[in-house]
Amino acid sequence: VHVTSVPGGDGWTTGGTIVIPTVEVGDFLLLPLTNKGANAVPTVVDNDVTGNVWARIEGFSGSTGSSIWYKRATAATSGKTITVSGMTTGSAGGLSVYRGVADEPNSFENVVVDVQLSGEETMPSFTPTRDNSMICIVINTKNANINTNTYTSTDPAVLNERYERQNTAQPCSSAHASAAQTTAGPTGAINWVQVNAAHITTTFNLLAAETPGVPPDEPGDGGIVLWRRRRRHRRR
Repeated sequence: VHVTSVPGGDGWTTGGTIVIPTVEVGDFLLLPLTNKGANAVPTVVDNDVTGNVWARIEGFSGSTGSSIWYKRATAATSGKTITVSGMTTGSAGGLSVYRGVADEPNSFENVVVDVQLSGEETMPSFTPTRDNSMICIVINTKNANINTNTYTSTDPAVLNERYERQNTAQPCSSAHASAAQTTAGPTGAINWVQVNAAHITTTFNLLAAETPGVPPDEPGDGGIVLWRRRRRHRRR
């Protein structure tokens, strides 16, 4: 389930900071980021010195200027400060906290990254392998503040926006929406409304933790990423 979200500050240039809210051990922290001025991968650290380090969902995401980071909370994670650095010109992002996400290596699956042209406001259907998965979309824009809203699909019918950060000083933006799917099945195409601008869209699902006593599902595809540039597909 979604617990809370915290947008990054307005006016980030080469990076910025976000204070982690109160979390529980095992919570899944999701941190999408936009790098306005370059395709380089930023650096993400925090002062949770005894906790887990940050990792990226898409291993090659720096080639687009969009990256999505995650870590699992431990006992001392609450209240620590995330520091993002290594951006160019401007940046944007936000933190979302989820509870009840399956342990690695199968925390997420069905990751698709699409470098989309202005006016492209849809992503293809995908099928989670487990009930109660969290269906997620991230829209990162390098050169505009696009005001995303009205996220819809077939199942779930509506995705709820968790945060949206627009950088007014150095126009770029980052937005994230999600919703739980009760029974595993095709999501249907995911659509949304935005001001037209080129953007990088990522869809995926977070897998729900298995119920004790229930045989485990087959492992998800975890690290498999599909990269879609102008509707051409490549499997990494």
